[in-house]
Amino acid sequence: MPSQAQLVAKRAQLDAEAEQIDAALARAVETKSYGDLDALNKRVDELAEARKQLEDQEAVHKAATSRKYALLYGTSGDAAGQNSGPAYKTKTLGRDACPLAFTEESLKAVHKAIENGQSIRVKAFSTVEPLLPAQLFPSVIGRIHEHRLLDRLPVTSMSAPSLEFLIHQSSTGTPAITSEGSSKPDITLNFVSSTISAQKIAATFGISWESHMDFPQLVGYAQGEVFKEVIDVENSALIAGTTGIVGFQQTSGILALAYTTGSYLDTFSQAIENLRVGSALAEADLIVINPATFGAVRRQKDAQNRYLLNPDPSREEANNMWGVEVLQTTACPAGTAIVLDTQKFGFVAMRQNLEIMSGFTNDDFQRNINRWAVEERLNLAVERPAAVLNITGLPTS
Repeated sequence: MPSQAQLVAKRAQLDAEAEQIDAALARAVETKSYGDLDALNKRVDELAEARKQLEDQEAVHKAATSRKYALLYGTSGDAAGQNSGPAYKTKTLGRDACPLAFTEESLKAVHKAIENGQSIRVKAFSTVEPLLPAQLFPSVIGRIHEHRLLDRLPVTSMSAPSLEFLIHQSSTGTPAITSEGSSKPDITLNFVSSTISAQKIAATFGISWESHMDFPQLVGYAQGEVFKEVIDVENSALIAGTTGIVGFQQTSGILALAYTTGSYLDTFSQAIENLRVGSALAEADLIVINPATFGAVRRQKDAQNRYLLNPDPSREEANNMWGVEVLQTTACPAGTAIVLDTQKFGFVAMRQNLEIMSGFTNDDFQRNINRWAVEERLNLAVERPAAVLNITGLPTS
């Protein structure tokens, strides 16, 4: 009869073989190598037979041990020679109560389920999924900003804090056909001067060194975001004006046109004509309009329910009216639109381009905070107000 050590070694050998069959079965399922299942099934049968023989040998060894225990310690036994007294009690082994490998029965059940295309669950599992931390997306989901109006306007640099320019406002007298010996008509050119001062649009923001270290992408995002927020204020200042900046719609002397009835497109055609015949002889090349107002213009239809403007955004005509480029921006008040000649109205005087600077203020250094400042200095110079026309009375939605 095998010794206790031999039986333990045999049990370990069979457990190891069961794990190998378990792994082979998993690979066969993963790779869909169903041709290997027959060989695995044969190995399962052989392993089952070997386990049965081992269990028989363990039972014999256990009975012999019980009899030896009774002889040594005087415990009473039953007719079969098995121990029935309180001094000896069979205990379940951990490998039987909490198996770490498939049993032969489980392997056979899995094999049968694969052959029949069924699902099977042979043992429970543990998971740490609820305990795992969420993955941090590598970038910040940022805000959306409008297009920059300044990208479509001419810019002139300033070498001083303010800029003065002369404007030929009018002429007194006109040329005429003059006969021999007669006095020629006299013309007086009337000038006015205008002075604008560079206005600063600026903001600061701070980020702790801890945030910088733990999430480096935050610094780049914050810098770009504050740039865009300064541009938002810049757009509003150029269109509607702000402290120190007279916007297009507030400039004295610009042309004005109010929509009353009829087609909105007729109003824009009239605006283009008024610019052309005005004193600036302007040729419209840009229309600035609120998206809600432009949407109402685009939805106009004729008597046969056909759109007057092409609604297909993939077509160039979708962002043009009467051949003039349309810039949509919420910085333009709803119900209004600006039609202008970007080559004749004047320019934007730029003293300082949009820049970013870094430094500390107050107790920033003590609190591990690095601070940035974003700023620009500019102003709007409208030399020829008659090259700008403001339309009012348009729909707001």
